[in-house]
Amino acid sequence: MAVFDDVGAAYQKQLDNEMTDGIDDDMQCALAAAAYAEHAAIWADTTVDLQRYRAAGPNQLWPWSTQNWSPQSPRADLVRAAALIISQIEKIDRAENPEDGTHL
Repeated sequence: MAVFDDVGAAYQKQLDNEMTDGIDDDMQCALAAAAYAEHAAIWADTTVDLQRYRAAGPNQLWPWSTQNWSPQSPRADLVRAAALIISQIEKIDRAENPEDGTHL
């Protein structure tokens, strides 16, 4: 399915750009994912004016500076949210199994 490829590509982009490295392990990736998902959901019932969508500021869940907020489109932001959730799960897995890197 294309959506899995898109989420995988977004996750790889985060890894390549080291977007989530050095982030405190206090669920910031999960909060950022929730912020993007909520933003997409709020706009889901309207015909999306992408200029207005992209100009709208982050909600209260956004854990970082507003300068880091960069919504693209509802679908793209849901893909980004999924990739951020995967990043958060990976951080949890690494913290629970630092020696062997095993998961669940």
